[in-house]
Amino acid sequence: MLSHITSDPLVRGVFWSVITICLYFVVKKIYRRLDYWWLMPLLLTPFSISGFVLLLHADYQEYLRSTEWLLQFIGPVTVAFAIPIYERRALIRQHWPVLLLGVFAGSFTAILSSWSLSRVVGLDESIRLSMLPRSISSPFAVKVSLDVGGLPELTAIFVIITGILGAIMGELILKFFSFRSPLPAELFLALVPMLRAQHRPIK
Repeated sequence: MLSHITSDPLVRGVFWSVITICLYFVVKKIYRRLDYWWLMPLLLTPFSISGFVLLLHADYQEYLRSTEWLLQFIGPVTVAFAIPIYERRALIRQHWPVLLLGVFAGSFTAILSSWSLSRVVGLDESIRLSMLPRSISSPFAVKVSLDVGGLPELTAIFVIITGILGAIMGELILKFFSFRSPLPAELFLALVPMLRAQHRPIK
């Protein structure tokens, strides 16, 4: 339908970019107001965008080409996480043994579970290698996947799936635990895949 309205790729590119950004902020506002896990931007935004693509009978490849420039922000945004880490360096120095042990345990468990599960179900080695970096941020996961011989495109899909499942599970688990200190909760959120980027700050 959109191709019938205009044949200019620049106009279509601007259209899909604006739709994507607006949908994200609308979903984010709804999530903050209602606070239901199934309204998280990570989960609801892709479904909303897919609905628009289907409604307008648009080509999905065209949508990917039109919004590819948005992916360039993943790297800088990931690096920007260093700012709050620097601001809380005193707390990190104070609790570094516990933090180091928690990060090591979480990373080891994620890698071991991915490798073991993929071997049990008999997945191909390239798929197993693609699953290993699924619990880290997308730019790093893709680079690690290339280095170990995995498939970067497949790794990106695993990262998204892990983020959605981790966000859902983390949201539900936090409702059953009462943390007396914000530090254990924040450490838990850091170890739940990608939830730290999606969940509201612990008060």
